[in-house]
Amino acid sequence: MTEEEFGRFSREADNIIRQATTGADGVCRAEALADEFRDELLRCEGALVDVLYRISREAASGAVESVSAGGERISFRAAAYARAAGDPAVRLRLLYATVTEHLGGLRGRDGLPLLAAV
Repeated sequence: MTEEEFGRFSREADNIIRQATTGADGVCRAEALADEFRDELLRCEGALVDVLYRISREAASGAVESVSAGGERISFRAAAYARAAGDPAVRLRLLYATVTEHLGGLRGRDGLPLLAAV
């Protein structure tokens, strides 16, 4: 991954985390609890950067599912990243599943969950 890609994916990951942790009251709990959950937020951001990179690689490869016809075989990946590269709804679900995996169940000292309703 290039430095430019990393910067772009990192900014997008940060935006995803902010969206997932901002409640109806407009308060971004990731910002408010950054010190308390620093490690978890960094791990989540890193995981999101990895997912975004993998999706972008799949989109760039143009891979499709494996099909045989007339003696020709075309190979494609039916993995989650390939599906996410071609379907915005799948992409969104994969990204928010990643956020939930890393931040779900965490509660601040005030007892409120870190994640807003995702």
